[in-house]
Amino acid sequence: MILQVEFLGPYAAAEHAARDAPEWPPHPDRLYQALIDAANLADPREEQALQWLEAQPGPGIACGDAVPLPGATTFVPVNYPGAPADPDQRTKQPRSFPMTLPRGPVAFVWPDPEPPVLEALATIAGRVSHVGRAESHAIVEVGPGRAGVDL
Repeated sequence: MILQVEFLGPYAAAEHAARDAPEWPPHPDRLYQALIDAANLADPREEQALQWLEAQPGPGIACGDAVPLPGATTFVPVNYPGAPADPDQRTKQPRSFPMTLPRGPVAFVWPDPEPPVLEALATIAGRVSHVGRAESHAIVEVGPGRAGVDL
């Protein structure tokens, strides 16, 4: 099965170990979280499809490179316990927002599931609006694996 993510602009996410560096390619957990957010968990087929995906080993990933974009640094109010309720009265700390501009889609490859699971995952993927931060607009498509995909 191939879950393909096509970003419609910059991809905004930071590396886990280096918060000022952009993450590329997206971590599979970011894709999984996007699927969870888009799923109708009241539908047992969609819940079972996500459980199937969660039980799989890490995917193969095929993607082109991405161009790092100059990051912006802003100052945001702290949200520590005991901080004043009014954000204007809180101290502010710098926070960077690294981004990249992908050159082509990203393919996450897993073993092919049974057809009902594939159909449910395709339905969920059709509702995904972003992967990573909300400004990382994306189109996600699901299809069966293809023989000869070279990772």
